[in-house]
Amino acid sequence: MKTKQQRPLTCSKQLASHVLNHVARYRLTTTDALETLELPEPATHKQKNDALKHCTRMGWLGSDWLIRGIRYWYLTGSPEGFGIVSKHNGPLSEPAKLRAYAMLSFCSGLNSDRHKLTRIEIAKHFPELDRSGLPDRYYLNSENKGRLGLVRFDLGHHGRWDRVVDATRQDIRSHLSEPAIRSLISADRFEIAILTVLPQKAQRLRTIFEQQSASLRIPISVNDFPQLLPLITSITETEVHSLQS
Repeated sequence: MKTKQQRPLTCSKQLASHVLNHVARYRLTTTDALETLELPEPATHKQKNDALKHCTRMGWLGSDWLIRGIRYWYLTGSPEGFGIVSKHNGPLSEPAKLRAYAMLSFCSGLNSDRHKLTRIEIAKHFPELDRSGLPDRYYLNSENKGRLGLVRFDLGHHGRWDRVVDATRQDIRSHLSEPAIRSLISADRFEIAILTVLPQKAQRLRTIFEQQSASLRIPISVNDFPQLLPLITSITETEVHSLQS
Protein backbone atom coordinates (compact mmCIF):
# COMPACT_ATOMS: atom_id res chain seq x y z
CA MET A 1 0.00 0.00 0.00
CA LYS A 2 1.41 3.35 -1.03
CA THR A 3 1.76 5.97 1.63
CA LYS A 4 0.54 9.45 0.81
CA GLN A 5 3.45 11.83 0.57
CA GLN A 6 3.17 15.10 2.42
CA ARG A 7 3.01 18.17 0.24
CA PRO A 8 6.22 20.20 0.69
CA LEU A 9 5.75 23.41 2.64
CA THR A 10 6.97 26.60 1.05
CA CYS A 11 8.08 29.52 3.18
CA SER A 12 10.44 32.40 2.53
CA LYS A 13 13.34 32.75 4.93
CA GLN A 14 12.24 36.33 5.63
CA LEU A 15 8.76 35.28 6.73
CA ALA A 16 10.18 32.41 8.80
CA SER A 17 12.54 34.90 10.47
CA HIS A 18 9.67 37.22 11.39
CA VAL A 19 7.68 34.34 12.89
CA LEU A 20 10.66 33.05 14.88
CA ASN A 21 11.56 36.51 16.18
CA HIS A 22 7.94 37.04 17.19
CA VAL A 23 7.95 33.81 19.20
CA ALA A 24 11.31 34.70 20.76
CA ARG A 25 9.97 38.11 21.80
CA TYR A 26 6.90 36.78 23.62
CA ARG A 27 8.15 33.24 24.41
CA LEU A 28 5.04 31.85 22.71
CA THR A 29 2.47 32.58 20.06
CA THR A 30 -0.94 31.37 18.93
CA THR A 31 -2.57 31.33 15.51
CA ASP A 32 -4.79 34.25 16.54
CA ALA A 33 -1.80 36.35 17.61
CA LEU A 34 0.07 35.45 14.45
CA GLU A 35 -2.89 36.63 12.41
CA THR A 36 -2.49 40.18 13.76
CA LEU A 37 1.32 40.22 13.45
CA GLU A 38 2.39 43.23 11.40
CA LEU A 39 5.07 42.49 8.83
CA PRO A 40 7.22 44.73 6.60
CA GLU A 41 5.53 43.08 3.61
CA PRO A 42 1.89 41.90 3.77
CA ALA A 43 1.34 38.17 4.18
CA THR A 44 -1.91 36.27 3.86
CA HIS A 45 -3.44 34.10 6.57
CA LYS A 46 -2.32 31.01 4.63
CA GLN A 47 1.24 32.29 4.23
CA LYS A 48 1.57 32.96 7.96
CA ASN A 49 0.22 29.54 8.85
CA ASP A 50 2.44 27.87 6.27
CA ALA A 51 5.42 29.64 7.86
CA LEU A 52 4.35 28.38 11.29
CA LYS A 53 4.06 24.83 9.97
CA HIS A 54 7.39 25.10 8.17
CA CYS A 55 9.20 26.31 11.30
CA THR A 56 7.63 23.45 13.25
CA ARG A 57 8.56 20.87 10.64
CA MET A 58 12.15 22.14 10.63
CA GLY A 59 12.30 21.62 14.40
CA TRP A 60 12.71 25.32 15.22
CA LEU A 61 9.35 25.49 16.97
CA GLY A 62 7.47 23.06 19.18
CA SER A 63 3.80 23.06 20.10
CA ASP A 64 1.73 22.21 23.15
CA TRP A 65 -1.72 22.92 24.55
CA LEU A 66 -2.40 26.41 25.88
CA ILE A 67 -5.88 25.43 27.01
CA ARG A 68 -8.25 22.82 25.66
CA GLY A 69 -8.79 23.49 21.98
CA ILE A 70 -6.03 26.11 21.63
CA ARG A 71 -2.38 25.33 20.97
CA TYR A 72 0.68 27.51 21.44
CA TRP A 73 4.11 27.45 19.79
CA TYR A 74 7.49 27.94 21.47
CA LEU A 75 11.15 27.97 20.46
CA THR A 76 12.97 24.67 20.76
CA GLY A 77 16.40 26.32 20.66
CA SER A 78 18.30 29.11 18.91
CA PRO A 79 17.68 28.53 15.18
CA GLU A 80 20.88 28.74 13.15
CA GLY A 81 21.02 31.34 10.41
CA PHE A 82 18.44 33.68 11.95
CA GLY A 83 20.52 35.53 14.52
CA ILE A 84 18.16 34.51 17.33
CA VAL A 85 19.70 33.75 20.70
CA SER A 86 17.13 32.76 23.30
CA LYS A 87 17.69 31.67 26.89
CA HIS A 88 14.09 30.50 27.20
CA ASN A 89 13.40 27.44 25.08
CA GLY A 90 11.05 24.51 25.31
CA PRO A 91 7.53 24.17 26.74
CA LEU A 92 6.62 26.76 29.35
CA SER A 93 5.67 26.06 32.96
CA GLU A 94 2.07 26.95 33.81
CA PRO A 95 2.94 30.28 35.53
CA ALA A 96 5.37 31.25 32.75
CA LYS A 97 2.81 30.32 30.13
CA LEU A 98 0.18 32.50 31.81
CA ARG A 99 2.48 35.51 32.05
CA ALA A 100 3.67 35.13 28.46
CA TYR A 101 0.14 34.74 27.12
CA ALA A 102 -1.02 37.77 29.11
CA MET A 103 1.77 39.89 27.63
CA LEU A 104 1.06 38.54 24.15
CA SER A 105 -2.66 39.32 24.52
CA PHE A 106 -1.85 42.83 25.73
CA CYS A 107 0.52 43.63 22.87
CA SER A 108 -1.13 41.79 20.00
CA GLY A 109 -4.47 42.50 18.42
CA LEU A 110 -5.76 44.76 15.71
CA ASN A 111 -4.74 48.41 16.00
CA SER A 112 -2.32 47.67 18.85
CA ASP A 113 0.53 50.17 19.13
CA ARG A 114 2.44 48.13 21.72
CA HIS A 115 5.16 45.54 21.53
CA LYS A 116 7.25 43.89 24.19
CA LEU A 117 10.86 45.01 24.36
CA THR A 118 13.65 42.46 24.28
CA ARG A 119 16.72 42.79 26.46
CA ILE A 120 18.77 43.69 23.37
CA GLU A 121 16.34 46.49 22.48
CA ILE A 122 16.43 47.88 26.00
CA ALA A 123 20.24 47.88 25.96
CA LYS A 124 20.21 49.70 22.63
CA HIS A 125 17.49 52.30 23.24
CA PHE A 126 17.58 52.62 27.05
CA PRO A 127 21.18 51.76 28.02
CA GLU A 128 20.77 53.43 31.43
CA LEU A 129 18.25 50.73 32.34
CA ASP A 130 20.28 47.75 31.16
CA ARG A 131 21.45 45.84 34.21
CA SER A 132 21.42 42.40 35.74
CA GLY A 133 18.05 41.44 37.18
CA LEU A 134 16.08 43.81 34.94
CA PRO A 135 12.42 42.68 34.87
CA ASP A 136 11.22 41.15 31.63
CA ARG A 137 8.11 43.33 31.66
CA TYR A 138 8.91 46.38 29.55
CA TYR A 139 7.08 47.32 26.36
CA LEU A 140 6.99 50.22 23.93
CA ASN A 141 3.77 52.08 23.24
CA SER A 142 4.41 53.84 19.94
CA GLU A 143 1.19 55.87 20.06
CA ASN A 144 1.66 59.65 19.89
CA LYS A 145 5.28 60.47 20.82
CA GLY A 146 5.96 57.00 22.20
CA ARG A 147 6.15 55.76 25.78
CA LEU A 148 8.21 53.18 27.59
CA GLY A 149 5.83 50.99 29.57
CA LEU A 150 6.08 48.53 32.44
CA VAL A 151 3.62 45.68 32.94
CA ARG A 152 2.45 44.61 36.38
CA PHE A 153 0.83 41.19 36.40
CA ASP A 154 -2.14 40.59 38.69
CA LEU A 155 -3.13 37.15 37.51
CA GLY A 156 -4.28 35.57 40.76
CA HIS A 157 -7.90 36.57 40.24
CA HIS A 158 -8.77 36.28 43.96
CA GLY A 159 -5.93 38.62 44.97
CA ARG A 160 -6.69 41.74 47.00
CA TRP A 161 -6.91 44.98 45.02
CA ASP A 162 -5.11 46.96 47.75
CA ARG A 163 -2.02 44.78 47.29
CA VAL A 164 -2.04 45.60 43.59
CA VAL A 165 -2.18 49.31 44.41
CA ASP A 166 0.69 49.00 46.91
CA ALA A 167 2.81 47.00 44.45
CA THR A 168 2.17 49.56 41.71
CA ARG A 169 3.20 52.39 44.01
CA GLN A 170 6.40 50.46 44.74
CA ASP A 171 7.00 50.19 40.99
CA ILE A 172 6.67 53.96 40.73
CA ARG A 173 9.04 54.60 43.64
CA SER A 174 11.70 52.26 42.27
CA HIS A 175 11.54 53.83 38.82
CA LEU A 176 11.64 57.37 40.17
CA SER A 177 15.07 56.47 41.58
CA GLU A 178 16.33 55.96 38.01
CA PRO A 179 17.49 59.27 36.44
CA ALA A 180 16.66 58.03 32.93
CA ILE A 181 13.13 57.11 33.97
CA ARG A 182 12.63 60.42 35.78
CA SER A 183 13.43 62.19 32.51
CA LEU A 184 10.88 60.04 30.69
CA ILE A 185 8.27 60.71 33.38
CA SER A 186 8.86 64.46 33.14
CA ALA A 187 8.35 64.21 29.37
CA ASP A 188 5.17 62.10 29.81
CA ARG A 189 6.89 59.16 28.15
CA PHE A 190 6.55 56.45 30.80
CA GLU A 191 3.47 54.44 31.75
CA ILE A 192 2.42 51.39 33.74
CA ALA A 193 -0.09 48.79 32.59
CA ILE A 194 -1.78 46.39 35.00
CA LEU A 195 -2.91 43.10 33.49
CA THR A 196 -5.64 41.39 35.47
CA VAL A 197 -8.28 38.77 34.72
CA LEU A 198 -11.75 39.76 35.90
CA PRO A 199 -13.54 42.88 34.57
CA GLN A 200 -15.03 43.62 38.01
CA LYS A 201 -11.63 43.80 39.64
CA ALA A 202 -10.27 45.84 36.75
CA GLN A 203 -13.03 48.41 37.16
CA ARG A 204 -12.36 48.66 40.89
CA LEU A 205 -8.67 49.28 40.23
CA ARG A 206 -9.44 51.86 37.54
CA THR A 207 -11.60 53.81 39.95
CA ILE A 208 -8.88 53.81 42.62
CA PHE A 209 -6.12 54.89 40.25
CA GLU A 210 -8.31 57.63 38.80
CA GLN A 211 -8.88 58.97 42.31
CA GLN A 212 -5.13 58.92 43.00
CA SER A 213 -3.96 60.10 39.56
CA ALA A 214 -2.75 63.50 40.81
CA SER A 215 -0.28 61.93 43.25
CA LEU A 216 0.92 59.09 41.01
CA ARG A 217 2.50 61.24 38.26
CA ILE A 218 2.46 58.30 35.83
CA PRO A 219 -0.35 57.20 33.47
CA ILE A 220 -1.72 53.85 34.64
CA SER A 221 -4.01 51.64 32.60
CA VAL A 222 -5.85 48.58 33.90
CA ASN A 223 -6.56 45.87 31.34
CA ASP A 224 -8.71 42.80 31.93
CA PHE A 225 -8.34 39.52 30.06
CA PRO A 226 -11.11 37.07 31.05
CA GLN A 227 -9.74 34.60 28.49
CA LEU A 228 -6.88 33.93 30.94
CA LEU A 229 -9.21 32.38 33.53
CA PRO A 230 -9.05 28.81 32.13
CA LEU A 231 -5.26 28.90 32.47
CA ILE A 232 -5.46 29.98 36.11
CA THR A 233 -7.79 27.15 37.10
CA SER A 234 -5.04 24.64 36.21
CA ILE A 235 -2.45 26.37 38.43
CA THR A 236 -1.88 25.54 42.08
CA GLU A 237 -2.50 28.13 44.80
CA THR A 238 1.26 28.49 45.45
CA GLU A 239 1.87 29.21 41.77
CA VAL A 240 -0.95 31.77 41.70
CA HIS A 241 0.76 33.82 44.44
CA SER A 242 3.91 33.96 42.32
CA LEU A 243 1.97 35.67 39.53
CA GLN A 244 1.38 38.90 41.47
CA SER A 245 4.42 40.85 40.25
